[in-house]
Amino acid sequence: MTDDLETTLEALVDAHGLTNIVEALAVICAEKAEHLRANWQDKTTARAWSADFRTLDKAARAICSMVHLHNSVLVRRYLRNRVYGHLAIEEHTRCCDALDTEKRSIGSRATMTVTG
Repeated sequence: MTDDLETTLEALVDAHGLTNIVEALAVICAEKAEHLRANWQDKTTARAWSADFRTLDKAARAICSMVHLHNSVLVRRYLRNRVYGHLAIEEHTRCCDALDTEKRSIGSRATMTVTG
């Protein structure tokens, strides 16, 4: 990977969050699979892109789960000493809202792409 690519990816992650970037890559994979099926009748390559979609979608869910786990630790710490709590709650809410928004925007399109 080149330094330019790493810098660009880091900026994207900083701006949008790791979960959103991985989910966006998953959507791209799903759309590529659908394009190959619909326009090129290339089911073999489409299956590979669909597999990549499933892998990235699973990774995004795992990342979000780790954020939730991290936040639950911060919330427990907050309940013990009332420090950092507002940060944990804000981050937890941001992650959940971002995940819900992205899942709604993906909607059934990605599901249909993988199962279609």
